Amino acid sequence: MNVTQPQELQGPRSPDPYLGPFLLGTVVTAISFGILCLQCFNFLQQSRRMRRSDRARVLIVLIWLLSALNVFSATWSCYLFMVTFFGNLASGVLGPIPWSVPTIIICSALSNSVVQGWFAWSIWSNFGKSRSLAVVLFLGVLTTCGFILAQGAKVAAIGQFALLHSVDWLLYTGTALDFVVNLFVTGAMGLYLSRTRRSPLYRWDYLVTGPVIYMSHTGVLCLATAFLVILIRVVRPNDFIYFGIFIPYSTMYANALVGFLNSGVIPDDPAAKPRSQHTLRGLSVLGSPAKPSSEHVIGSDLRHALDVGIESQELGDLPLAVRVETVVEKDKRMMVL
Repeated sequence: MNVTQPQELQGPRSPDPYLGPFLLGTVVTAISFGILCLQCFNFLQQSRRMRRSDRARVLIVLIWLLSALNVFSATWSCYLFMVTFFGNLASGVLGPIPWSVPTIIICSALSNSVVQGWFAWSIWSNFGKSRSLAVVLFLGVLTTCGFILAQGAKVAAIGQFALLHSVDWLLYTGTALDFVVNLFVTGAMGLYLSRTRRSPLYRWDYLVTGPVIYMSHTGVLCLATAFLVILIRVVRPNDFIYFGIFIPYSTMYANALVGFLNSGVIPDDPAAKPRSQHTLRGLSVLGSPAKPSSEHVIGSDLRHALDVGIESQELGDLPLAVRVETVVEKDKRMMVL
């Protein structure tokens, strides 16, 4: 493969490899942010009913704020290059780096660290709670965040687009580490998703929903994005195509996490102990009074059963209390219809 060596930019002849990536990346980021707003709204709206902790709500709000700053910075960059420097592209491409570019990098690093940390905690809590696994996962998340933050700080320090090649080693190292961490997270969450009875993958339309759920909820798209950032930067080092791919990365990753949380497949709070069971008291069978020994324990993995579609599970596999609740809910739905 004939790889072009990075050189200082010399008077761009066409705006396509410079303005185009910023515009397309910003459009994709705006669309992803709109979806994220809807998912965050659903998460916060259901927080009281689902008994979600304040810590989980704060983290979701933090992810939303970082994503909002990310899309605002990307929009500002597009405005700067397409309006402020209209007709004088060389001044924008060869001139000073605006504050919005390192802001995008820093916001992406912080948002991705929160998302990956949440996924890492979920993997650790659902795969035996191994200390070595936790150390490796969180060390990888922190190291990745550190390299990408250093890249953002270095980009702000050099101040010139023509000198961006001097931070390539930070770009390659941080993105490669991010790719490795994301690969492990994607594989583990894909395995967990395929084994979870509460997963929407167990519905009848598996062939249609399966690939979509895997791509959107396990970070497969984000994994491909990280790979493309490195590949395009190596092949096309003298334009901004790689950065246009990088802009929507964190927003897509945030959508994967919040979508997973709204589906109820993984715990809502990455620091609280999981609620292992709920007890239904006062249930009598065939008119006999309930006794403490006859209490029906309902697993916490069934608390989202109605949300994900109770019809997708066999009633014979559910406890008696859940079967009773299911019949009552179905009767209510029929009365409404």
